Amino acid sequence: MVGQNETVVAVFESDKDQNIEALEKAIAKLDVEWSSTDASVVSVEEAEWESPGERAATLTAKKEGVAEITVSAGDFSDVITVTVVSSDRLEGINAEPMTLPVSDTWQNILYTLVPEQAKVDGLTFSIADSSVVEVDSAAGKIRGLTPGETTLTIQAGEINETVKVTVQRTPHSISAENIALWVSETSTIEVTTDINNPECGTNYTFTSEDENIAVVSENGVVTGVSGGFTEILVTNELGQKCTVEVEVLNYPLHRTDSTSDITITKEWVGGDTGANCYAAHIVFSDYTRFGTANGNGGYGLGAETTLSAHERLGNILTVSGDGATAASDYPVAREGSLRNQGPLHSDGVYSRTNGILNSTVSLDLDGYFLSDLVDRGDVSDTFQYKPAFLVNGALVPTGDSTRTQRTFIGSNGTPGDIWIVVAEGGMVDGVSAGLTPDECASFLASKGCLFGMQLNEGGTAAMVYRDWTLTANGAGQAHENFVYFR
Repeated sequence: MVGQNETVVAVFESDKDQNIEALEKAIAKLDVEWSSTDASVVSVEEAEWESPGERAATLTAKKEGVAEITVSAGDFSDVITVTVVSSDRLEGINAEPMTLPVSDTWQNILYTLVPEQAKVDGLTFSIADSSVVEVDSAAGKIRGLTPGETTLTIQAGEINETVKVTVQRTPHSISAENIALWVSETSTIEVTTDINNPECGTNYTFTSEDENIAVVSENGVVTGVSGGFTEILVTNELGQKCTVEVEVLNYPLHRTDSTSDITITKEWVGGDTGANCYAAHIVFSDYTRFGTANGNGGYGLGAETTLSAHERLGNILTVSGDGATAASDYPVAREGSLRNQGPLHSDGVYSRTNGILNSTVSLDLDGYFLSDLVDRGDVSDTFQYKPAFLVNGALVPTGDSTRTQRTFIGSNGTPGDIWIVVAEGGMVDGVSAGLTPDECASFLASKGCLFGMQLNEGGTAAMVYRDWTLTANGAGQAHENFVYFR
């Protein structure tokens, strides 16, 4: 080929029984010469060669044509004929088997000419089964139509190359569920496709929009960095994309919408022998969103877990509620529904009409018939587990110094402004001994509450917020009453 160099070797043999050393001495006495019949086609130049009994020369192809190369040594000679061809004449085509997705996007057909600089006129591409693969022969492009196998032939004159083409089962889209996790917690993005058992489209890359909120590994493991919201973009090798919304939780938790604002803090209260308190401050203008509920949806229908009630009612926040059940003869109101007739005996009441949670003393309602108060809209929900320990901003000593897990509620008397608190106890979280009723009252007073009372105690209290159980005790204990914000 024009421009190519080749080494040619002359091997000397003796008709006598000479060893290689003697043969080499004999060759050395001869004048070894190389020549070309047409140096414009092939030039020849003696080359260094270290093998005894041999001599070599370098041939250089100059142009197309034929030349004879002669090597002579004394009375001995030998001739070879060398044909030089053009460097751009095609000698072959190389291509690898192809694997394609089902796609509307054309891909270039990859192949190599031999030699690479070969000039080709009329290169064509053809497919054996056009139902599996489509080829644009003029553009040299290919795309998969349906899963299967076929062959592609690349043709140039009498030279051709045929390769296998496989079209894989290909998803049309990918998706993944949104994630919520706490700071320092990890969660893995589970990507799914719209078809079963895809053969491609499952190699994913993950990119976090804000790594100050959450970072993601190459395997889709998300780690919460700080509280807030961000998005993670998932892309497969086909260019298909989906977005995962990530919420990273950290105290204080905060949620707002058109009619409410909720802030939940986790605070240590009570000194060395105190407790972690989960305190939800709810400010709202739609007064029907707050209230109390019975287990399983009605009076006397039994108990259910806080988590069960939370999910059944579609709440944003649920706590195990008023420990006083409607099984007693006391009149009880739940969401404006009355159980038992009689005078009001509850220390705390709430009205869906005006959004006020307060003591019956402060509202001057004590002794009224509850049915009348419900009918007038003055009361929709009652709280009567134990007497109020905070009335008109003054602490009412209870004489109870027991430390235990407690749920309590309070308000500053403003419409639509309520605190709901769960204090851990019994060392369920490994550190909390619990609070006394007086400590609960003092905590509410420190938040500006003028009214406060206990809802529950004894180690079964739970707070569920959105999809999470915040308290260490969990939400598996059954209760007959709940306080909620939905």
